[in-house]
Amino acid sequence: MKRQINNKMRKEYSKLLMYRFGLLITLILFFSSCSREYDKRYQQLRKEFKEIYDVRLPKKVKRIYIINDNYCPVCVTHFSEYVLTKINEDDKNILCFVNSEGLHVDIARFREIGGKNVYLNNRIIPYDDEGLIPPALGVIFLHENKIDTIVSVDSQTILTQLEYIDSKSE
Repeated sequence: MKRQINNKMRKEYSKLLMYRFGLLITLILFFSSCSREYDKRYQQLRKEFKEIYDVRLPKKVKRIYIINDNYCPVCVTHFSEYVLTKINEDDKNILCFVNSEGLHVDIARFREIGGKNVYLNNRIIPYDDEGLIPPALGVIFLHENKIDTIVSVDSQTILTQLEYIDSKSE
């Protein structure tokens, strides 16, 4: 009688271990696939910057500002002034890409900063939601070579977005 009970208990315990093991494998696969998705988006971002700007993203970069002159003129002017207060040539954690012919952006001030973290381009990039990751006007936050957050600046909530960018930048 005791042997039957012990055998049943062993079988039940074995089943329980198998279920736990299966659950553990499922969780590992789930979380590893999530991190791969971020890796894919980051790799796509790197590819787009190489194609659009002919720039390889350095691994130390934490923040990428993007200013495009083909957006809301007031937003472009306001955001470019904001970005000018946030970047300097010595900060290797920040990149800034300016696509402008000087219409709404003071290109001369960005040229003064210069350095290896400001990229000027007089070719306007048509961002029309064709699956490109960089926004027309905004910031991409990176963490450990993965995309953390993308903030796309728009006219209706620009002040709130700038406050958010400031809080995230600290």
